[in-house]
Amino acid sequence: MVVHDFPLKAAALAISILAFVAVAESSQEAVATFRVPVERPDVPAGYVMRGTLGDATVRLAGPQAQVAKVVQADIHPMPDLAQADLTRNDVQNVALRVPLADTQIVASTDPTTVAVRIEKLVSRTLPVQVRFANDPPRGFQPSAPTFSSTEIKITGAQSLVASVAAVFAMLRFGDTPIDIATSAAAVAVDAAGNPVEGVQSEPPTVQVSVPVLSTSSTRTVPVLWQIRGTVAPGFWISRVTTDPVAVQVQGAQDKITALERLDTAAIDVSGLNGNRSFRVPLLLPDGLSLLQPTDASVGITVIPLTGTRPFPGRRVGKGRRELSGRHRAQASRGRHRHVAAATPRDAHD
Repeated sequence: MVVHDFPLKAAALAISILAFVAVAESSQEAVATFRVPVERPDVPAGYVMRGTLGDATVRLAGPQAQVAKVVQADIHPMPDLAQADLTRNDVQNVALRVPLADTQIVASTDPTTVAVRIEKLVSRTLPVQVRFANDPPRGFQPSAPTFSSTEIKITGAQSLVASVAAVFAMLRFGDTPIDIATSAAAVAVDAAGNPVEGVQSEPPTVQVSVPVLSTSSTRTVPVLWQIRGTVAPGFWISRVTTDPVAVQVQGAQDKITALERLDTAAIDVSGLNGNRSFRVPLLLPDGLSLLQPTDASVGITVIPLTGTRPFPGRRVGKGRRELSGRHRAQASRGRHRHVAAATPRDAHD
């Protein structure tokens, strides 16, 4: 009986032994450990979860064959919100759960709970304001801004929205005094001026226009020349011109109001016997400046003095007629030379 059909019996015995070994190995329990971040679960509508959840150590126990198939990407520990109290507005500890596709594997976590804060999702509407990141160019100041949207809707966790004190559009001045027209982010800040993270702004950006104006007043005043010295003998000044004839001056309001004209530096015309042009600076009182810095060009026209001389009259005709005694006396007096010289005109005339 033993040796009858021995090869067939030996094969059957080998197969039975292999099956036994396989069943024994498959029933052997295995353990695997993973360190993974805790993930955020889906929060019920109208609520939001605050804070960070950190990491957790996940221990898997089960049949060796099934445990060997699990990789770290398959493990997703997260708070079990079914155990959370949504009516609370403070921090509460909620158990961690690890959903797995294979029910033969048992998962445990360390820590077993995680601290979460679940709050109601609320909204507020606040007016948008401008905050400048730097100072405007010297001598200029911003005017009243205009916005594409004057109000911003802030949405987020109830405690965060309550901490928002203002909404700012952050702007920066350029190096030149030009008007600002740009799109800026609407940033929610707390009472200390720090940005409040975790809230959303609607709209997220606004279009802002800010005129940049001069801090000083301006006024257009005439330019008057100043002359010293005397031109060469036999000459006189017939005309004086200035270029520009008027300039724009800026400065404090009280000083601008008192200013009637702007004088040039004195021009020395001693011995001048011909036309000449002078380039001279303008004399500015303290605290005032030219809107467009420039010098004055002063043109001086010098001409010779002129005179008159009467001569005795002679009649031209068919014959010579003797002068009467009265005519002879007038002719005699006319022999004396008389020269009338023009005097120099008043400088400002």
